Amino acid sequence: MKRLHRFFILLVTSILIFGAVIISIKAGFRFESSLTSQRLLEQKEIGRSALDVIQKMLNSDVPFERFKDADYYLEMIKADNPGVEYLIITKKGGDLLFSSNLIALDHVAALKEALKGWNSNTEPRKIESYFNMGLPIVFKGEEIGFLHIGERANIIEQILRDIALDIVTVLVVTILVAIELLRPLLASTLISPLHSLSSIFENIAKNDFRTYLPRDLVGGVARDRKST
Repeated sequence: MKRLHRFFILLVTSILIFGAVIISIKAGFRFESSLTSQRLLEQKEIGRSALDVIQKMLNSDVPFERFKDADYYLEMIKADNPGVEYLIITKKGGDLLFSSNLIALDHVAALKEALKGWNSNTEPRKIESYFNMGLPIVFKGEEIGFLHIGERANIIEQILRDIALDIVTVLVVTILVAIELLRPLLASTLISPLHSLSSIFENIAKNDFRTYLPRDLVGGVARDRKST
C-alpha cells in the first residue's frame, strides 16, 4: 500500500511538473517576442529624437557632411541610453560620417562593411555581436543617409535568463507546496478508502462479512456492522 501511495504522489507530481514546464516554456517564448518588440520600439524612439535634431539642421541649410559636434551629440545620446552600444550616421552608400565612440566595440571593421549594404528595405538584424537598426535620413524627399542604432545582440537573452531564474524559483516552490497538499488530500480521498477495501477483502477471504461500504464513502468507509 505504501508503494501505491508513493506511486500516486509521483504520478500527480509528474503531471504538475509537466504542466508547469509547458506553461513556463510558452511564457518564455511570449516574453522573448514581447521583449524584442519592446527593444525595437525603444530604439525607434531614440532614433526619432536624434532624427528630429538632424532634420532641423538640414532645414537650416547646414550641409549634411558638415554637422558641427555631431560625434559629441551621438555620444551624449549613447550615454543617456545605457542599452545602446553605438550610434552611427552614414551616407546613402554606407560610408561612415559621424559616430559615437567606437573604440570599445568588437568587430568594428565588419560592422562598417555591413552598413554599406544597408537600404530602406533592410530589416533590423544582427551584425556580428550587435543588433542593428537603421533609420533613413530624408531631406527634400530624398534619402541621403542612415542613422544606425546598435545594442548587444544578447541583451534579450540576458533579460530572459533573469526571467527564467524567477520562473524556476516559482516552479520549485509550487511543486513543493503541491506535494505537501497532495499528501493529506490523497490520504483522505484515496489511501484511506483503499486501506478499507483491502481490509474488507481480507475479511471476506476469512469468511467475515460483517464490514460494508456505506454511501458516504469519504466519512464512513468500512464501518463495522455489528451482528446481533
